[in-house]
Amino acid sequence: MNFNRKTTDLKKGLSTKSDPYKFLCPNATIWVKLQEPDDSYSIFKKALIISTDSAKSLIKVRILETSQISPPNMKSRIYEEYSSKNIYKMNSLYRPQGFDDLIRMVVINEAEIIWNFKTRFFQSLHYNYINTFLVFLNSKNIPPGLFSKTNISFYKKMLQIDEALSSKDFLPHIYGEIGDALKGLKLRNQAIIFHGEAGSGKSLNFMKAIEFLSVLNKESKENRGLGEFLDLSG
Repeated sequence: MNFNRKTTDLKKGLSTKSDPYKFLCPNATIWVKLQEPDDSYSIFKKALIISTDSAKSLIKVRILETSQISPPNMKSRIYEEYSSKNIYKMNSLYRPQGFDDLIRMVVINEAEIIWNFKTRFFQSLHYNYINTFLVFLNSKNIPPGLFSKTNISFYKKMLQIDEALSSKDFLPHIYGEIGDALKGLKLRNQAIIFHGEAGSGKSLNFMKAIEFLSVLNKESKENRGLGEFLDLSG
């Protein structure tokens, strides 16, 4: 998906105060899209705009990120030119841990989404929200305490005392999703869909959901739908 402008008249865009793409100006920090992934498999790089060519819709930039293995002539290439359609706006609000919910981002585009997922993945922050959708970034390095008995007991206690528990506030979020679904049973039937490619973590989260439901089912036989759900999934 591409939320970025495909400009044909850069000069007009830069001169209009109400233009949401007026960020294309000298000294602005932006993302540039590479033609091919570099040696670190990155497709977007942070860059500083040096100048703009309104006639050709070209942006001269200085790349602020360098690859671990750079070509021999990379050092001599201080400035590079990119088409304005390959320039993406950058969030002015920087968060070291990224955004746990993408709708909190002021700027949403392909570059920012990839940066956010990448940032959180390498900090073992595997759960991410896109409004009501829960995205799980699977990895071999899942924190050992993520699905601990302590977290199960915490969620169970919150459900028992019927507090306004938000699944977006506590880890692991899959337990919160189960809790929200159980509370929603008072109003209507509930369903949780596990969807993704092979190796994306569907089975892991499904089994953890079953595990959590099993614990709750042992505590209370009166929760509507628990027994039927466990029978079907077994």
